[in-house]
Amino acid sequence: MPPLSFPCPDPSSRVYTGPTPLAPDAVGLFATTAASAGEQLLSIQRPLLTIPSTDFLDDRCQSTHWKTQHKQACPVFARLHPRKLPTPVRAVIHLLILQFHGLTSSERWTELLRRSSHIEHFRKSGGERWEAICLMSKAAKEYSGTEQGEELLRELYCYVSINSLTLTSPTFDPLGMCFDPFVACANHSCAPNAVIVFDGPRLCLRSLRAISKDEEVTISYVDCTNSFRVRQRELRDRYFFRCECAKCALGPTLREDEVAPDTTVSDVATLEDESVGLLEMAKSIPGCQDAIEALNDAVVILRAWPWPWYRQPLASHVQCLSALCLEAKQWENALAWLILVRSEIDPLLFPEPFHPVRVVHQWTLLKLLIHVSSLIHSSPSSSSSSSSPHPSPPTQHLSPSFRALHVDFPLLIPALFGTLASQVPRSHGPDSRFGKMVREKNEEIQRDLRGRGPVGEVWKDAELVEREWGRLKGWADRKILQMG
Repeated sequence: MPPLSFPCPDPSSRVYTGPTPLAPDAVGLFATTAASAGEQLLSIQRPLLTIPSTDFLDDRCQSTHWKTQHKQACPVFARLHPRKLPTPVRAVIHLLILQFHGLTSSERWTELLRRSSHIEHFRKSGGERWEAICLMSKAAKEYSGTEQGEELLRELYCYVSINSLTLTSPTFDPLGMCFDPFVACANHSCAPNAVIVFDGPRLCLRSLRAISKDEEVTISYVDCTNSFRVRQRELRDRYFFRCECAKCALGPTLREDEVAPDTTVSDVATLEDESVGLLEMAKSIPGCQDAIEALNDAVVILRAWPWPWYRQPLASHVQCLSALCLEAKQWENALAWLILVRSEIDPLLFPEPFHPVRVVHQWTLLKLLIHVSSLIHSSPSSSSSSSSPHPSPPTQHLSPSFRALHVDFPLLIPALFGTLASQVPRSHGPDSRFGKMVREKNEEIQRDLRGRGPVGEVWKDAELVEREWGRLKGWADRKILQMG
């Protein structure tokens, strides 16, 4: 049988498909030319499938995909409204529609079916997962009206499940599912040299480090900041293989596996699993405050071992806490957690300063700093005056002791923004939506600085910036100790 060869939908692509040494009869993506760190390798304006959790991402998404997806799919899903089929089932129905209406070539369909679906692994694992696959396949057959047999539908469902990506916003908020057979050729590594970023429905593959011509381009199927044990388990359970990448070849000897010297492997595994369970439970709790309290308790337990801030799942606990505190408008708590992320977590988990995840965390911190600065510099009398029938509420979220820190935010914010703006072209691309958003905000800040004359140039003094950051970091350290 000839090797699989999916046509690349991007004419400017810098990757091609070819046999990989990672597995027999398997393919991978390889660089057509040498690439520096932070360059675009692939841009697919219209992946084969983008299935948002909502009906569509936006008006542009609907109009762009009207002929290829929405026009034929909408009547199918309209019959179910307001009920909604699970996203993988909708993905299978979309595939069937593409094939039935001739919206994908017969060659592409044949090549797609030749890709491994791991259906035998799913069938062998049995249990609730296999029962769900059979049930979802029946639903796909019933609602699509296809004449295809259920075995093929089960195979399609497995194929989509094993090869799809999480569709996200540029800031990595989950939005749905994305699938493209060319991108599905990218193999996994726990030390990947590339990362996928979405710009609306557009899928971009970007290099994380320098890549040589004809070197295989890899991504991570799972959170590669997790411990060796957790990564291997997740890859085995979800993708049915044992990872033997260069990182995994070293076993549980790297920073991701660091714990106190007097702890046993069994104790660490138990605590790790319990903490992951607490994190998932917290995400499902309706009220922000209850979730915050549950995660705070988990942080206290982990730190008592002591568990390093950068070791998972503690790093994820901190990131989740920052998001929950932002949602609850607990500005000081959110700021303390985000400062911890920037100082002690991200530089170790994402060593590349332009790593998209690290850049997004920096963007979130800067937006909060701007907001806090506006509250700090608002008139105290306007928020505390009892004579006003509508007192200004925001400053009640900031304590007097925090306002008394006298951090020079007009100095600190432009300096940090300058650093962020310099990384975005390599993290998301200069012409991306996220890049445009950051660039416009940075230009707004720079206009304000120019209007302040010579005083507006002070932010370029690295020593002064470091002093103000140190003051804020010291406050954050004390705040986190108090929360514990």
